[in-house]
Formats: sequence, C-alpha cells, structure tokens
Amino acid sequence: MKSHKRTTLILGGLIVLFSIITVCGLIYFKYQAAEVLSITENTREYTHHYAFICNDPSDSFYQAVYNAAEKEGMQNNDYVEFMGKNLNVSYSRAELLKIAIEAQVDGIILEANESSDMTNLIDRAVSAGIPVVTVGSDNTASMRQSYVGLGYYDLGAAYAKEILKYATDEKQRVMVLMESNAINSTQNILYSGIQDTLEKSGKSGYFTMETMLVNDSVPFQAEESIGGLLMDDGARPDLLVCLTELDTTCAYQALIDYNKVGKTKIFGFFADDSILSAVKRGILVSTVAVDTDQMGKFSVNMLDEYLEDGFANAYLPADVTFINADNIDEYLAERETEAGDGK
Repeated sequence: MKSHKRTTLILGGLIVLFSIITVCGLIYFKYQAAEVLSITENTREYTHHYAFICNDPSDSFYQAVYNAAEKEGMQNNDYVEFMGKNLNVSYSRAELLKIAIEAQVDGIILEANESSDMTNLIDRAVSAGIPVVTVGSDNTASMRQSYVGLGYYDLGAAYAKEILKYATDEKQRVMVLMESNAINSTQNILYSGIQDTLEKSGKSGYFTMETMLVNDSVPFQAEESIGGLLMDDGARPDLLVCLTELDTTCAYQALIDYNKVGKTKIFGFFADDSILSAVKRGILVSTVAVDTDQMGKFSVNMLDEYLEDGFANAYLPADVTFINADNIDEYLAERETEAGDGK
C-alpha cells in the first residue's frame, strides 16, 4: 500500500510538472510568435537596395557621407547598406565590391581610386546592369555613371589662398602630406591647384613647395611619421597642408604632444568636433569643411535618376568652406541651429 501510494504521488507530481512545463512552453511560443509577427509587420519593402563601399569604414568623413545617403535613401524608399561595417572579418574594398556585384544590388556608391583593378571591377558592375556612382575619389577611366565629390583643382586653389595669407618677406617651406598607398590622381590635381595659384599670385617666390608621403592605411604609421616630422626642428616645415582627416588629427595632436604649437601652421581637412576645437584653440589655422550631407544625398539621387531615366549627371561637386579663426564662431552657430532643426 505504501509503495502504491508513493508511486501515485510521484505520478501526480510528474503530471503537475509536465503541466507547468507545457503551459510555460505555450506562453513562450505565443510570445515568440507575437515577436515574429511584430517584426514581419514592421518590415519595410524598399524599391532599391544600394551598397555603400569605402576604403576605411571607420573613417569619420565617409561615415558622415553614408549617414546622409542612408537618410536620403529612407526618404526615397531606398535601402543603403554600409558594406564592411561592424563585421568580424575585414574585407578589402575590392572584395566588398565583388560581394556587392554577386549580390546583384541595384546600385553602388563607391569611394574609388584610379587603379586598373578598380576600373575593371566598376566596369564589371556596370556590365551586369548595376550603376556605380563614385564618391570622394573617382575612377575616370571606368564606365561609372556619375562622380560626386570635390573639384580638386579648385580645392588646391583654395588652399593656396589660405597659404598666401601667411606670406612674409622670409621664404617659407610649404609641405603637402600625400597618401603613399593611394593610386589616385586627385592628389596631384590638388597639388597643381596649389602651385598654379601661388605662381599666378606673383608671390610664389615667398614659398618653397615639398611633399611627404604618409601611409594612411595604418594609423600608427601615420602618427609616427607625422610626429617625427613635427618634432624635428630641422625637418619641420613652416606650413603644413593635410589632405585627410587622419593626417589632420595626427598633425595637430603632435604639436600638442611635443609642445610645438605655433611652430608650424597647419591647414587641415574635414570638420569634426575635435578638428573644429583645434581651430578654435588656434592649433590649426584653418580646415576644410566639406558638405558631406550634399555628397550623400547627391549619390543616392544620381542612382535613382539613372535607374529611372537611364542617365545621370557625370559630375556633381559638393560645397566646401574653409573654417578659420575669422568664421568659426559663425560656422558653429549655424551648425547648432541646423542640428536643432533636425537637418
């Protein structure tokens, strides 16, 4: 009797336990089903899927361009995917371009260069019916549909006008930092813009022009080479022109680290918070503010236009502004107003 009673109690307990498990399972299943249904109901159908590809996904300049492209895409019912960002595996720009082609995206926004490999990949995409808009850096030999970016010769002329403000009776050394690993003619075009403008001014005799190659693909190498340049009293130039965000950041930080602020006048590129702060504090004499919102919007609109009409403008330049001590307060006030308006 005792054995039978024990067995009955055990069976009863198991039945209760299984009942609890079953009820909990049903509740969990119902919750998961509701979650899936909610996700499905909130899934948005997009007209186009565009791939955004740049050389360095962590680059603040191209992140800003992408943010504007993504926002414009949402308004136009386009999904703009930042390929290569937040991945456990690092892919090269060429590999990401191949992935986008194989994925048969509707269009590609690409920071290009002038290499023959890049030309072949762009042509392969276009031949597969995928339009390509280059942004920031172009590939002029390719079949790309449009280039959205900077007028590099005009930008060089603008740098030269900034340099001319600091002409003195004593000849000064001007050094332009250029990417050593870039297969890119735009640097040479910009350099020509600086040289030609100085010569036309009639004051070219006040300056000597030099270049230094910097490996921007490895931040520590850029920091080391630029830091070594600015620390050395014999090698340090009087005026230094930086053409990338990384070089600008490394240069002004080196002046601070080695107590050389004021020893070299630095002309920077890009206008993030830290660079603008350096201008405000007088560590940088000026920097170029590129309208990255325009670049992002133009890139998406050119793809939309091409897919709809079969053609697009071959070149759309973005606005640039030099920020210096004279206008930085006005620039910061305008930026704060735009941020408050949600632009």
